[in-house]
Amino acid sequence: MPVRGPAPREREGPLPDGFAANIIAIAVLGAVLGLRAARSGHKALATLCVALALWAASLGAAAHPDARGWGERLLMVGFAVPISLWEAARAEIQRAGLPTPAWAGARPRWWARLIAAFFATTGLIWPHLWLEAGGQAPGPGFLLMFGAAGALSTAPLIGLLRTLPQTPPAARERLRYLSLAGAACTWGGGINVMAFLLHRPTAAGLSLALLGVGLLAWVVHADRLPAFGRFVEASLRYSIAAAGLTTAYLCAVLVLWPGAGAQLWAQASWGSALQLFLLVLVGQPVLNAARASVAGRMLPGHGDLEGMARALAESEARSAHHQRLAELGTLSSAVAHELRNPLGVLRASAAVLRARVKGDPVAEASLAEIDVQIDRSVAFCEELLELGRPAPLVRRAVALGPTAEMAWGSSTAALPLPGARSFSCVGEDGAVEGDLHQLHRAITILLDNARLATGPGGAVRVLIEKQGEDVLLHVDDDGPGVDPALRPRLFQPFVSGRGREGPRPGTGLGLAISAAIAERHGGSLRLADGAGPLGGARFTLRLPRRPALPAGL
Repeated sequence: MPVRGPAPREREGPLPDGFAANIIAIAVLGAVLGLRAARSGHKALATLCVALALWAASLGAAAHPDARGWGERLLMVGFAVPISLWEAARAEIQRAGLPTPAWAGARPRWWARLIAAFFATTGLIWPHLWLEAGGQAPGPGFLLMFGAAGALSTAPLIGLLRTLPQTPPAARERLRYLSLAGAACTWGGGINVMAFLLHRPTAAGLSLALLGVGLLAWVVHADRLPAFGRFVEASLRYSIAAAGLTTAYLCAVLVLWPGAGAQLWAQASWGSALQLFLLVLVGQPVLNAARASVAGRMLPGHGDLEGMARALAESEARSAHHQRLAELGTLSSAVAHELRNPLGVLRASAAVLRARVKGDPVAEASLAEIDVQIDRSVAFCEELLELGRPAPLVRRAVALGPTAEMAWGSSTAALPLPGARSFSCVGEDGAVEGDLHQLHRAITILLDNARLATGPGGAVRVLIEKQGEDVLLHVDDDGPGVDPALRPRLFQPFVSGRGREGPRPGTGLGLAISAAIAERHGGSLRLADGAGPLGGARFTLRLPRRPALPAGL
């Protein structure tokens, strides 16, 4: 027998100014961002954006007389927002290479999903149990529902804030943006409910939620987010100016537009202008992306004016870089050839002397040291030639996971070190199109450096993940890290933090060779700011899944 409660109350009074505009903007932007995030491989962020869009759609339907019936039944879909925020936070933490914290483990998330499913199901069956009057009046179980929603929304936000100090700087900005976006969206929804319950309806809560969606737009679209402390200065300055100009333009159109436009402007207020500004502001990332996409289709390879300017700057930088590489290649080849011939004569002379002084331990020890130094010099010449005259790329499908494991075997075989180092390769296989031999060489160099940086019993880890159209291969170690004085010049030739003694004296060419291999594949090699997840250095090799350069280069 169905549960019968008191007759539901009807909504009282008109909706506040900006209510409908905010609802439509959140629903549309959430759907667009969800599609963009899904295409970029950020499934958790896509789910969060879609959940916000569905919540806004249910809220708008519940406020509309013709759709109130099913809108009220779907109001509790809003519980999907904190659940998807939980999942997005967990995904971003894993993306940063950090271990999953206890609050983001399987058991807490299972209980959160169970609670959300309970409220969504009961709201679908008994729509007036939690909220009445189109979501604008409390139902019999309102306090229980509101408390559960607040707890589910606050838990991942507190967890994110507690995780920030342990997060690498490059990933810390994404977590900060996500934290602020989640707080704005969830608290904005709570403010909206409380405003109606206090009989002071206002669009402020939904405006806050709309700002949260705007922050999510930056997280979804931006490859590199600006430092959070300079967010307004570096990231929003252009958007604020563009939104202000666009708002002024639209207001001018309303003034000058005959008929209906003039009537709309006559009924407008400063609040309406501010609302219009807000709507234009949070839509800027999506509008910018749409403009670049349309312009890119109209002018393939160029895009809009900003894209053309950026492409020109990148072209000039590549030209100067290639010129420097050509000069270095000519010099390296000359030096290597001039050294290899004398080294060959020295090796032959040492072999002759070894036959004559056989049995003399002092002479034999001296000749052995000569052989070691000749081998090091020959290896240095080979590295010079490899850097200055790289072999053409032979592209094929390369799985970075197995390649990293093979590179670890090559490193341990060619560079024996006292004591064992633990090794793990986690993440995806990371299939890219590239030269297997050269990628193996680049990864081997990174693993050599990681093994040399750690002591016996140390740990070396390779983490592979996808980011949009790129694959990232992180090499982490638990060593002392890189000397801050070397960081600005670390990838330049002949810059090394190792001395001439030890199992592998530093020549300063290894990282330069790895960086050059990455650049020839259309990627890059970077050193993370600060300590990596294991406490030592983190080197990140970024490679596109598909080549941006013609095969054979």
